[in-house]
Amino acid sequence: MYKLVPINDDTIDIILEWRNNPKIRKVMFTHHIISNKEHYIWYEKIKNDSTTKVFTFNFKNVPIGVISFYNIDTIHKTTYWGFYSGDTSKKGRGTLMERYAINFAFDVLNVEKLCGEVLSNNLHVVSFHRKYGFEIEGIFRKQHYYLGEFLDIYRVALFKRNWEKYIKNKIENNSNQNDKIKIGSAYNLNFSITKRQIFDFVRFTQDNNLIHTDEKTARHFGFNGIVSPGLLTSAVFSRIFGSKFPGHGTIYLSQSIFFIAPVYSGMELLATVKIVSLIGRKAIAETLIHNQANELLIKGEATILIPDNYF
Repeated sequence: MYKLVPINDDTIDIILEWRNNPKIRKVMFTHHIISNKEHYIWYEKIKNDSTTKVFTFNFKNVPIGVISFYNIDTIHKTTYWGFYSGDTSKKGRGTLMERYAINFAFDVLNVEKLCGEVLSNNLHVVSFHRKYGFEIEGIFRKQHYYLGEFLDIYRVALFKRNWEKYIKNKIENNSNQNDKIKIGSAYNLNFSITKRQIFDFVRFTQDNNLIHTDEKTARHFGFNGIVSPGLLTSAVFSRIFGSKFPGHGTIYLSQSIFFIAPVYSGMELLATVKIVSLIGRKAIAETLIHNQANELLIKGEATILIPDNYF
């Protein structure tokens, strides 16, 4: 019913029509409207390029999308890839195309690592990839210029061993629906930071920045009161992972943090952790803190190791 078909003279024109769709051009690295001449030059070039393979994704012999592999390296066994649907209004095609592309890369191209690059104006695709085990390997800050702004480029990758050992069977059998923790699982915790906690933290760390202990100094620098140290506020995530979600035995491996707005003593806060990737016991969680007005104060990502006896 579904299959990958190499692009050919019969499908090259419809691919150009899809590719010039404004919604698709917006998230591509080449944004201009592609002419027939430019398109056919590209088509002739890839015909003889062993490092590039482009397919239509067909349903009942009708093309409904495009999947491409490029920079195929048979020595180091890596490749980059990308895809798009011919009709952006249709839902569910991305899921099918993702699975077909991953299996093709590992089973037919025989690579060990599948890589992709996504612009920051298309972050929902990054989240989508991560449901299938892709990890963010790096972010190239302000790397791509588009319509008056510089966009980040997210580099994502999936290893064959992780796909086959931890992910493929769960997706195909939907067995992860019975796991206590799965992609999308989340936990919320209401909390606040007291002045006593701030003063104790300052004494322990010997952080002598007066914005944490002296009201007058804090207001002089534009704050509404003494400011909680960022690491004190974000320590709530350790509390959640170690005693609440997943709980005892969890190992905290890493944490990235962006401090967006100040946190003051007595402020009512909401900490949220949400699983965005799960490979075996290793989970990556989005970590967020909002205030009572639902303003985002702190965001980041944590990597944790879930206990063996949890599953």
